[in-house]
Amino acid sequence: MRLAVIADLHGNLPALEAAVADFMPWRPDYVVLAGDLINAAPFSVEVVEYAMAQDWLVIRGNHEFYLLDFGSQRVHSVVQHEARWQALHALQADMPAHLIRYLAALPDDLTLLFPQCEPLRVLHGLPGDPRAGVYPHNLDPYVTGLLQRVAQHTLITAHTHLQGEGRIPRGQEAPSPRSPNPPFKSEELRAAHWHVINPGSVGLSLNGCPDAHYALMESVADAPEGTGWRVTLRHVAYDRVRTLQAFFERGFLDAGGPILELFYWEIVSADQEILPFMAWARRHGFDSHVDLQTALQAYKQETRREKAIAAMDPSGCYARYIS
Repeated sequence: MRLAVIADLHGNLPALEAAVADFMPWRPDYVVLAGDLINAAPFSVEVVEYAMAQDWLVIRGNHEFYLLDFGSQRVHSVVQHEARWQALHALQADMPAHLIRYLAALPDDLTLLFPQCEPLRVLHGLPGDPRAGVYPHNLDPYVTGLLQRVAQHTLITAHTHLQGEGRIPRGQEAPSPRSPNPPFKSEELRAAHWHVINPGSVGLSLNGCPDAHYALMESVADAPEGTGWRVTLRHVAYDRVRTLQAFFERGFLDAGGPILELFYWEIVSADQEILPFMAWARRHGFDSHVDLQTALQAYKQETRREKAIAAMDPSGCYARYIS
């Protein structure tokens, strides 16, 4: 069994097209898309249309929840603040209803039980929380608790935008997937670890490399329990200039406000830009929902980060924007 695993597309159609062109010659049996199709780059509508037209295994990520909860009783009150969530407001207005229905019908996670293959769990984050990121070298008690809900040895998770593969010790007895009714498996899982695979982000890499990142997985016959998948982590360059130019050609920065500008920075730098800014804003007493534009201007004045982004921008668009 061969799987191509992608995640965190974030509306970046050129990156998605490059990843697909790179893995299709490998002839995967299935393509697994582990959430966050939308939001950040200007092609969210096109990315959802692309995914909808494929025979892929797709789940929701936290950005799908943001869109689907918006305007409903499920939405958190802070999302009503236009300054902080201006990008989401614009996306909700632009996304056609049939695409929203497609996202609404997607599952939150998948368990894949291919014959003669080790069971495989697919999540965007962790059970019950699509925003819970797994950092194998820095597991906090909250993440460890959610991991205990994963009965399968092999776990695909995304959300962090950091590509990697590792084994995390269970630290306690594994939860059993057994059923009281035969013929289902009646013994506890034996492997003492989770095999965790993060394919990285196709559209918004944050590991310092601006390419589109993904993973290839191939089942290993007769492997010991917990080692039944061979993983190859890959990345491929894409036309970032096309993506970055679209922010301006489509009026995306003006429509999306400060957060979209910070997303632009992240596509340019392939590094965290939003979280450092938010941490700075809190330290300096800004309300990240009400004073976002004011905070960003103050941040620029103190750090000169926009000058560094302009110098790195392969499109040259941002230098003209801030001049």
